Amino acid sequence: MKKLLKWLLGLIGFVVVLLVLAIILLPIFFDPNEHKPRIQALAADSIGREVVLNGPIEWSVFPWVAINLNDVIIANESGFQGDYLAQVEQVSVRVKLLPLIQKEIKVGLVELKQPKINLQVAASGRNNWQSILAASSAPENSASDSGADMEVRGISISEGSLEYQDGDLNVMMTDLSFESDVIRAAAMTAMSLSADVLMPTADLSGHLDTRWQAQNLTSGSGPQLDFETFSFDGKSGDVPLQLSASGNMLLDLSADTLKLNQLTLSYGAMKLSTSVNGNKLSSDGVFNGNLFIDKFSLADLLEQLGSPLNNQANNDFSGKLLWSLTGDRLQLSALQLSLDDSVITGSADIKQLSQLKGKFDLNVDHLNLDDYLPVDEANSTAETSGSSSMDLGQLNGQVKMNQFQAAGVSMSDVTLNVKTSGQDIYVEPLQAGFYQGLIKTELKLQPEKTTDKLTISHQMSDFQAGGLLTDLMGTDFLTGLGQLNADIKIDEPFSARPLQSAHGNIAYRLTDGDIVGVDVFNIMEQSLSLLNQSDAIKNADELKTAFGLMEIQASIEQGVLTTNTLRLT
Repeated sequence: MKKLLKWLLGLIGFVVVLLVLAIILLPIFFDPNEHKPRIQALAADSIGREVVLNGPIEWSVFPWVAINLNDVIIANESGFQGDYLAQVEQVSVRVKLLPLIQKEIKVGLVELKQPKINLQVAASGRNNWQSILAASSAPENSASDSGADMEVRGISISEGSLEYQDGDLNVMMTDLSFESDVIRAAAMTAMSLSADVLMPTADLSGHLDTRWQAQNLTSGSGPQLDFETFSFDGKSGDVPLQLSASGNMLLDLSADTLKLNQLTLSYGAMKLSTSVNGNKLSSDGVFNGNLFIDKFSLADLLEQLGSPLNNQANNDFSGKLLWSLTGDRLQLSALQLSLDDSVITGSADIKQLSQLKGKFDLNVDHLNLDDYLPVDEANSTAETSGSSSMDLGQLNGQVKMNQFQAAGVSMSDVTLNVKTSGQDIYVEPLQAGFYQGLIKTELKLQPEKTTDKLTISHQMSDFQAGGLLTDLMGTDFLTGLGQLNADIKIDEPFSARPLQSAHGNIAYRLTDGDIVGVDVFNIMEQSLSLLNQSDAIKNADELKTAFGLMEIQASIEQGVLTTNTLRLT
């Protein structure tokens, strides 16, 4: 028995010695760099994409199987710009040797130093990384199907950069840092990410910082991410921009859902907040929420944007609405906005948000435009004959106003049918109650034309001229029932003096009225009496001249009005 025990101990000692010798001698006699083509081929098979190891492979065996890969390149998918999907300066991975015998995979800290990641989405919706995810999740590449219990001590990414390109959307991240705690099956894992963000096409830049708890990272159904903090602090142009999330923020990829209690956006003087509920994230995406706009000064915001207001209004703006985004369709409902003491309600249905194509319906209880016009026109910022290049999409809608006032003139029950087409705006027509009559205006604004950029067709029928002139000029020197037709075209509506480039025709007709303050017949009688060398006739009656018809027809050319017909009956 003693000999048997001695023999077993000697055998165990011999095995231990052989194992120690193997651990010491294996890295000496086995150089993985000699098998680099085979290693590259195995890596390519596992992710379905060519892998190139430009730098040397460094490795050790005990107590960790440690591998350092230098200058690693993962090729880009065919049909996308650039030679690589990812380029990493160094990848370091360590796995404990002895637990492998018991089918336990204990991975040490996985480190990626200076990775450069290039993500792209084609116009068809195909991206350059989905095939790697599909290959990596295949059964033959799944650790969960091998029966091994896996643990990762952590993942660290330092000095990274990432660029995301999807049509006009271009997002660049630099100084990217990612850290995670130990990753185990069915356990919560703390993670964090920080990066400097730049969106050149949107002129947006800032710093992103976020932390979350992740669960079910090793399950095939998808992880759950419970965000603790999410903040972006930057600027859009020269205007400060902050974005932050508070309360519960849960991204559940297994259920394909997102729930966010409150997302807050501050843009200059404006601050708004909304809840976000999302479903079908991996397909078209269905999102909705309840948005609130805190009261802020439009004047302060426009001053930050470089276009200060100079008017007599408070310019206080606030509001709330319900929103829903399904794919490319944005719907706004229960809209209630306040501009000083004016209330705007309505809805909008933008069926193609990317093309800004849809319809809207707005109602305004009252609006005094005079409060919002510049106090001093000489200080107007409109100094150029050029026009804005803003694309207004293809919108079609109606605006109704119970009461409207401009230049002291009042209108009621105003209806505007508005259409946009690119940079062009059409109002077809504006209709309103106008001093017991009716006003109808058709307007076309086409900034890209060389001439006739603004076309106005204006009709006023059966209105009381006395009330109009009292509001407009403070006196009713003319009374009667009025009719007016005007067709005017303006070549440079955005210039400092737009009417200098105006041309067209005006026809004005007034019936059954009075010229107040002038007695034409009395003047004629006095003139005749003077010619006859007799005393002038004294008339103590009110000075006015009644007429049956007053008619004026005139043309406008380069801002100069020429009267063609002037008739008074």
